[in-house]
Amino acid sequence: MLDELDGPYAYSDLTGLQLRNATNPVGYWETVFEGCEEGSTRWARLVWDLETPPGTTVSFQVRTGDDLEGLASAPWTEAATVPADSSPFELQEVLGDGPGDPFLGVRVNISSEVHGATPVVHRVGVLHSCPGGFS
Repeated sequence: MLDELDGPYAYSDLTGLQLRNATNPVGYWETVFEGCEEGSTRWARLVWDLETPPGTTVSFQVRTGDDLEGLASAPWTEAATVPADSSPFELQEVLGDGPGDPFLGVRVNISSEVHGATPVVHRVGVLHSCPGGFS
């Protein structure tokens, strides 16, 4: 008889498993993109490479700010939702076509309504232009 296996405690492991089985998993990830050093930034496109199995979604929210403090207090704006939208997404649809702030925040929201199905995000990026050309 092995002493290590005598009366194993599994309560916390089972609780975690039951939480996964009983809830719809959701999560998010945020990142900040820096635009032009001089002049206004024109945020052009949001691009991504991801997989959304049936019953899963990935949605994107964006916000801009003149500096990191202003960005942190800016409200989020709904942008694209996959599988309904496709890459690239024209950011002018939600940010307008005028001169923009030098910082862009992007929030990636993932969710699943199917047990065991998980969206996979491989890459998220943005295209923007500065006075004198695209970046």
